[in-house]
Amino acid sequence: MTGVLRELALRNNLRTLSYLLDMARLEAETAARAQADPDRSPSGPEPEIS
Repeated sequence: MTGVLRELALRNNLRTLSYLLDMARLEAETAARAQADPDRSPSGPEPEIS
C-alpha cells in the first residue's frame, strides 16, 4: 500500500511525502520480519544471561 502511495507522491513531485512513505514501508517490512522470526532482530540476538 505504501509503495503505491509513494509512487503517486513521486509523480506529483511530493518528494518529502514520498520519502516518509518509503521509510514507513521499510519499517513495516522490518517489523514483519522480526515478528515472523523473533530470533532474528535488527540489533542481533539477545545475549544469554547466566
